[in-house]
Amino acid sequence: MTTFTWNINHARLMEFGLAWFKSNVTKIMKGCEYILAKLQGEAPSKTLVETAKEAKEKAKGTALAATEAKDLASKVPTKKQQQQQQFV
Repeated sequence: MTTFTWNINHARLMEFGLAWFKSNVTKIMKGCEYILAKLQGEAPSKTLVETAKEAKEKAKGTALAATEAKDLASKVPTKKQQQQQQFV
């Protein structure tokens, strides 16, 4: 009788299992939400992709607004600069 063994890195195996589990749970939740919406006669909710796209667009808008605010703030003279201008 011959026995073969392999040393499997349990961390990699666990990471794969966790990623697989998360992926499946997300799909199951969206499926259940869709079925419940259909049973109640409502329009199905947005998909994860649509939600992610909206969040990405909002983040871009926020980043743009922050950049503009930073530019405006850099143009405003500091208190020290204002005092120096008063003495000139």
